Amino acid sequence: MGVLQSVSPIDWLRLVLALVLYLGPGYAIASFYDTQNRFDKTMTTALATVLALAFWSVLLAWLHGFGIKLSPERVFLITGLGWGIFLIRYQVWKTNGWTDLTQIFWADTSRIVLWFILLASMGVSLYVLRNTVAALGSDGFHHTLLAQTIAEQGGLPDNLLPLTSVASFTYHFGFHGFVATIIWLTGLSAITLTPILAQILIAVAALEVAFFVETVTHKRKAAPISAAIVGLMAVFPAYFVNWSRDTQLTGLLVSPVILALVWQWTASQKFDWRSVPVMALLAAGMALSHYRVAVLTVIGFILIVIVNVVMDEKKRIMWLQLGLRLLALGGLTGLFVAAWGWHVLKARQLAYPVVMSEQLYQPFTLSRWNDHVLYYPTNIPLLILLALALTWGWWRRERLVIALSVWGVVAMWLSGPHLLNIYMDNGTVFASSYVPVAVLVGWFGATVLEWLALRFQPLYWLGIIGLCALTAQGAIAAANIVEPDAAYVQPADLRAMAWISRNTPDTAYFMVNTLHFGFWPDYVIGSDAGFWLPVLAKRKNITAPMSYPIERNIQPDYAAQTAALDQLQGDLTSPTALMLLEQAGITYIYVGARGGIISVQKLLDSPVFKLEFHDGSAYVFRFLGTR
Repeated sequence: MGVLQSVSPIDWLRLVLALVLYLGPGYAIASFYDTQNRFDKTMTTALATVLALAFWSVLLAWLHGFGIKLSPERVFLITGLGWGIFLIRYQVWKTNGWTDLTQIFWADTSRIVLWFILLASMGVSLYVLRNTVAALGSDGFHHTLLAQTIAEQGGLPDNLLPLTSVASFTYHFGFHGFVATIIWLTGLSAITLTPILAQILIAVAALEVAFFVETVTHKRKAAPISAAIVGLMAVFPAYFVNWSRDTQLTGLLVSPVILALVWQWTASQKFDWRSVPVMALLAAGMALSHYRVAVLTVIGFILIVIVNVVMDEKKRIMWLQLGLRLLALGGLTGLFVAAWGWHVLKARQLAYPVVMSEQLYQPFTLSRWNDHVLYYPTNIPLLILLALALTWGWWRRERLVIALSVWGVVAMWLSGPHLLNIYMDNGTVFASSYVPVAVLVGWFGATVLEWLALRFQPLYWLGIIGLCALTAQGAIAAANIVEPDAAYVQPADLRAMAWISRNTPDTAYFMVNTLHFGFWPDYVIGSDAGFWLPVLAKRKNITAPMSYPIERNIQPDYAAQTAALDQLQGDLTSPTALMLLEQAGITYIYVGARGGIISVQKLLDSPVFKLEFHDGSAYVFRFLGTR
């Protein structure tokens, strides 16, 4: 039974209510941003959503700093207070009261189309999980583990002991905090919620890019076009599901919003002080969600300031005002992340660093993208539209086109192997490029459609039909975007994990199928559901979450020991292998339904391994030792 089938109708209702509650603090903060004069209800929702994400991230960081734990009761209280503040201020804003809430959906045709696209994006994104029992790809395990750990501990952990050997926790956590908060509000498991919430965020990503394009261009018709590109047409973020690249997606929710506010801020005739706290909170939330996206966004921030201020002669006299506000913005952002920064500094003194050999070549290069990404059916049409948008925009000297295109070029250059690659690789930049592409194509599409509507009605409707056809083509591709080998966990593994949790001691230590990355031979992770033992069965295995190279470890030789076990290439019956298993303290072997390098037949034929459980292609062996 997959994650979608495991959620009952009542659970779905609880999930919807939990998501609404989660947004309470975001709406409360947005109510102080003069949104009634800046945005309609839909765009206020877009702003409130990322403000909620930033709020919970910063709150978790500071609560961890003071040693304060959250509980379901406290989370309900915080969300209730948020909604209470918003509703009180909402009644002050408007004389129309509750009837004005209908403007969220029914303001005009463009809003109806936008919400239809958002709901369709959510539907297609969730449909992708129809055969999935847990988060996909190599990242799925540690995202689920971190969300589960935060929920169980009532806040951010200091380490990931005892189920792994990781003695510190310095990883970005915005997505995991989001999942943990929904766990507290619903009581559903991390295994169920992690993939579901990640797919829901694709629709949120579409809304946030729509916020960007509408705020900057003031074209309402651009919003649904950009949203359709993000949610239904483009290969990214849809393809993220195959890797569970959830933290990058979370950072990319915040990035377009903060850049839109920066654009609005610098394009005006005065630098409004009220924007500074909101932008600082968003910047902090983005930094706590994904470090590399934060670096990418800083580059965009700088270019927007250059385009809107430096290149505008009328604003050059405002440099002092800008400088003071930028200092305030940086200082306030630093204050918001100070608790986490202090924690990261202290964590660097714990246990042992993970000592690994040098990489053979740079990871995350564009050459590593597979054909499914490179030849996605909507790539060529979107590239043609992007080329037209860039040509038209540069000819018209549109500041938006100049800023976003230069942003892309500068980011790709800086992500090269000799510059910022360690902090912002070109793979991250490429996968994040759906944001500027969707904005530029959305702006261009709306501009062309507005012109055709006034002059050539038949061509206008032909353009609408063409966009609908491209959206439908993208939706069909997105619905079938999951790669066949992306699922580490399969139904037989869940049954095996249930048996392991009932029939093995808590101290059981498992050898599992492993793989090492070609660019880094001693960067070893699990390759099937054995990787997931700490989440699914609460048992330790020889591997660690993929973030382990940047963390501290309780074993001084962790990387070398794990690499030595991986280099056995699945033959666990040789004298060398038996010696290494005994030295490591291995007591069990798990072979998942996905399979891997471990030879099941050799284990069956060996007298030192006893078959304890078998279900389909999932096996549990007990290591009897050689003495």
